Amino acid sequence: MQHVIQTGKRALSVAVAAATIMFSAGATLLAPSMASAASAGDLIKGTSLSTVYYYGFDGMRYTFPNEKTFMTWYSDFDDVTTISDSALAAISLAGNVVYRPGSYWVKIQSDPKTYAVSTDGTIHWIESEEVAVDLAGSNWAMGIHDVSDVFFTDYSVGTSLMEAAAFDYMLFMDGGDYFIAMDGEKREISSAGRSANNLQAGFFLDGTGIDDSALTAGTEITSESAMLVDPAQTVTEDDSTIAGDLEVSLSSSNPAAATVPLSSTGIEMLSFDVEAGAEDSTFNQVTFTMSGLSASTDVGNVYLYEGVSRLTDARTVNSSTRMVTFGSLNLDIEAGDTRTFTLRADEGTAAVGDIVAFSIESADDVVGSGDVDGNFPVEGNDFTFANVTSGTLVVAEYGSIDNPTLGEDDAIIGKFKITAGTEDAEVQAVTLKVDNAADHSDFWLWIDGAPVVEGDYLGNKLVAFDFSDEPIVILEGKNEVFELTADIGGQNGDDVKVYVENSVDVIAIGGDYGFGQGVTISDYDGDNSCTSTADECSFSDVLGGDITFVFNGPSAGDIAVDSQDQVLLEFSLSSGEEVTVKDLDVLVYADDNGNNDATDATDDDAGNADGDADGLVNTSTEANITDIKIVNADTGTVVMGPLELDALTDAAAADDADQTIDFTDDFTLEAGETLNLKVTADIDNSVTSGTEFAAAIDISAGIAIYDSNDDVITNIVPSSDITGYNQEALSPSITIARATSLTGQGLAVQGKEGNDLLHLSLTAGEASDVEVTDLTFHGYADDTAETTMTLGGAATFQLEDIVSSCSLYDADGALVSGPESLTTDGVLTFNSMNYTVSAGGVELLVLSCDLSNPSDTDDEWIAFDLRSDADATTSTNVTAVDEEGDDVTVTITKDGVNALGLNDTTTADDDAFSSSVYATISQYGTLTVAASSGTPSADLLVTGSSNNHVGEFVFTTTLEDYVVNKLEIEEVAAAEFGGSASDYANNISLVTISYPTEDGSTDTASAV
Repeated sequence: MQHVIQTGKRALSVAVAAATIMFSAGATLLAPSMASAASAGDLIKGTSLSTVYYYGFDGMRYTFPNEKTFMTWYSDFDDVTTISDSALAAISLAGNVVYRPGSYWVKIQSDPKTYAVSTDGTIHWIESEEVAVDLAGSNWAMGIHDVSDVFFTDYSVGTSLMEAAAFDYMLFMDGGDYFIAMDGEKREISSAGRSANNLQAGFFLDGTGIDDSALTAGTEITSESAMLVDPAQTVTEDDSTIAGDLEVSLSSSNPAAATVPLSSTGIEMLSFDVEAGAEDSTFNQVTFTMSGLSASTDVGNVYLYEGVSRLTDARTVNSSTRMVTFGSLNLDIEAGDTRTFTLRADEGTAAVGDIVAFSIESADDVVGSGDVDGNFPVEGNDFTFANVTSGTLVVAEYGSIDNPTLGEDDAIIGKFKITAGTEDAEVQAVTLKVDNAADHSDFWLWIDGAPVVEGDYLGNKLVAFDFSDEPIVILEGKNEVFELTADIGGQNGDDVKVYVENSVDVIAIGGDYGFGQGVTISDYDGDNSCTSTADECSFSDVLGGDITFVFNGPSAGDIAVDSQDQVLLEFSLSSGEEVTVKDLDVLVYADDNGNNDATDATDDDAGNADGDADGLVNTSTEANITDIKIVNADTGTVVMGPLELDALTDAAAADDADQTIDFTDDFTLEAGETLNLKVTADIDNSVTSGTEFAAAIDISAGIAIYDSNDDVITNIVPSSDITGYNQEALSPSITIARATSLTGQGLAVQGKEGNDLLHLSLTAGEASDVEVTDLTFHGYADDTAETTMTLGGAATFQLEDIVSSCSLYDADGALVSGPESLTTDGVLTFNSMNYTVSAGGVELLVLSCDLSNPSDTDDEWIAFDLRSDADATTSTNVTAVDEEGDDVTVTITKDGVNALGLNDTTTADDDAFSSSVYATISQYGTLTVAASSGTPSADLLVTGSSNNHVGEFVFTTTLEDYVVNKLEIEEVAAAEFGGSASDYANNISLVTISYPTEDGSTDTASAV
């Protein structure tokens, strides 16, 4: 076979050992102009080396293995762009470019097979010479290139060509026209299209046996197609415009100029916005230029951030160019969206008084998937280093952690302590390196047993925690201990390593100077390995058997009497292989000896044996819990059951304390699958409030799980039972009391709206949410005093004549119910309120009333109450239901004395009502005027002067607002000297007053 390489005159020397295209030293035909940055789709090289790369639209650079590969994509080297070595280094290397699809056929010397090249390096073996002739004619061997064995691994072998059928991106002739088989379509390529896409005539197969019958007609290609000119083959849309444009601008959050302490870290130097145009775009690279009276070493490491998330590893400023480049960002920005980025820097070896600033000088310094525009330069402000030193934080490993179990929720996988040094620290963010982080989920940081913030997995094993909205303040010399929890995935034996990778990953603002403090992480930086608990990190191993059970809760808590599907136990079940669960025993417990511990499985035959109301069985030998089942906690699907207690008689006293529920429904777990499950039960309405219940998985004796060979699985972790916490069954309840937010006497005026007359606190029990549906108040009044008020009114008036309507509001001022009017006997009813108080929660209700304008000129006293009969412990004037819709008993609490409603008397006599919360209603408010302390003392005034300050007055109102329409001012000095005001009138030409208006502004008025 003859191997012909159609390359023409060689334009450069190929360094075989380097296996890359290099510029020949001193070659004059390759003299591209220098550029500060390149755009996606360019050919690029650095200033020091001659290697040529393709800059892909994914932000990566690709190597051409040799000149032959290069020439399948390009015809010359005229368009190579030279960029700085630092800019080149900032672009990550992705791999090698392969032969252009549809160009030459290839083979390797160690294999006689000939292959046709399709997309993404896929090659198809041409199985016979007959197929080769049908595709390329009798001269088929003229278009074969040898590929070095070392580069053959860049290709992947696809299906063989047993017939001359068109393969994807095959270029071929048909009747003198040029076509490409492209994504199932036959698309003609015009002369202009072939030129624009650099498709050589020799690429097109001209065999007479080509079978294109499977292709459908597609549109003609007449111009450049992005999918045909991308050597990286990452473009997936047949469009000459690869992606949208970007616009760069200074962000409104750009930090102001400031004086910075020495040793500061993470200094925000420049914030800028990147906005995508009408199409989605990608932000791939940015170059910053350092300016100011400073050396490049004044800053140490620099980083690119988005919010508190570090996007890059550390970079340093080039000492010659004073530039720093961040490449391979590959940050997608949707059309019309804006993302804000920040350049942060650590102080290096700055001298006092040195000034540092950073900027993006031109559009050439930004690389995206389209054109870049903006108002350049985008300049940050100056930062001057001061002769002070910021404080330092120390991050250190703290304590020890247990090995987490596969499938465990909220497992502690990290503990560390942050200590503040010589100034207070405001910790705003922490980013942790978590080995195999992608296998785990639901990352949280905790302090003192309370969750602080949920983590955001950034990729590359980094989990970021942002609490900048509520920073953690650590006082000078003090510390805080943090715990990291996660839901555990992965597999048995996986290492879990947690540490701070970089000091800038802890962002803390100093209390004295307001800039990032220095951070020492040497005691929690992984020690370059983190392979054991002895290293400077949190280290643990995931535990798991062939089958792993993990307890997931719930914590000890409360459940409701007469309720359904109450959770007694939550657990996860994980398998390393495909298994079938055939038997799973659950132990259910109830407290039957009065010690508030259900799991002791003890029955007190002396007095609390079965046959009483507590325990698992009630006095009627009926079950206190029913409908016991195992449910998928994620989907709500019943996995096993439901089953019931099997011992309901008093023959065996121990059955009242615990029983075994034998679930035998089969279900399957796939290899690597984890199921989150829970044990639920219905709680009977006859259960004594306060009875404790619990459940456990009987791992030691009640599990039967089989593998795919029907062999019993014995490697189960843990080997002991998993027992849940006590859950106390409580009857739903609600307690209503007078709230302390309104006490004593209130003053109001006739006609005034929105008068608070009673504040109520509503407290629901822990068992259930409670919905208050109806409230009935009773109104009292008197015309002489507050001590002997009468229901409905007094001798001279009815309450309904004083109170026009009332409404109920919550603590935020939102209307709950109303307005409602009183009946003639003083009853005020709110129906269908549907106001919910969460289990264990406390809510405030405010009774607010609008007052009428009756003809009565005397004061009246009024009050409202949730009235109850004397010595009653409940009120029929409140209707409430639990989550199941059952009535809830309402307890009314008086100020310090139970069972008397809110009435402060010891009797329910309607004619002797008194209350510590009441309102006195007057016909009018009052307006008083007095001289202000700012009134000037007596003084001599100069003839002809103006704007002399001669008086200042204070107007004070009570009960209602007043509008002053007219003000008359009298001159009083004349009378004091035995004359009259008219004697002095000719001495005053103008009197001017300034006063506040209704809208809060100040106005003036003048009179002669």
